Parts: sequence; structure tokens; C-alpha cells
Amino acid sequence: MTMRTDDVPDDVKPSDLMVLKTGIEGADIVFALHQACFPPGSGERWSHTDLCEVLRMPGTLALIASRDDQPLGYGLARFAADECELLSLAVADPQRRSGVPMLWWGI
Repeated sequence: MTMRTDDVPDDVKPSDLMVLKTGIEGADIVFALHQACFPPGSGERWSHTDLCEVLRMPGTLALIASRDDQPLGYGLARFAADECELLSLAVADPQRRSGVPMLWWGI
């Protein structure tokens, strides 16, 4: 299903959202969000060690979206030459379908 910008609830504003660009120093926050978003046994859950290895790779960064100092979700990407690979994207359950990724990427 595709979400258009007119599907974002009226009370969700880009100005409400803080976005932190981080690397390995944000691993614990990204890991906590990752564990909350991917259920055990889903086959999509990474270990803390795996996540840290990815964050240490050259060209890798994470974006953590938060509101009122509460982390809402993250995007994890790797850049090489003129390409970007989205490795993982997750939004905490209470914030899903609220347009968080669209707001933090300005779509």
C-alpha cells in the first residue's frame, strides 16, 4: 500500500519531528527501536553485534526520528559512489501510519 502526503494526519507536522543523523554512537537507540519493531522469530531481527558492524561500515548512517525526546523510528542506509541502499526502516507501533518516514525525508 502506498501512502500519499494527503494521507498524513492533519495533526502531524514536520516541525514536530526532530531528526538525528547518527552512526555507531546511536547504535543503542537504533537497536531498541529495531527490537520493538521486528518481532522475535520474524527472521528480520538483527543482533546488537550485527547492527554495530553495519553502522561501522564506511558510508553507513542512521536517521532517528523523535518527537518530544521520544524516538519514533529509524532509517538505516549505506551510501557508495552515486547510490544509496536502504538497509532497514522501522517506525514504532504507536506511530505507524502517521507519515513519520515521509516527514523525515520531506516527501
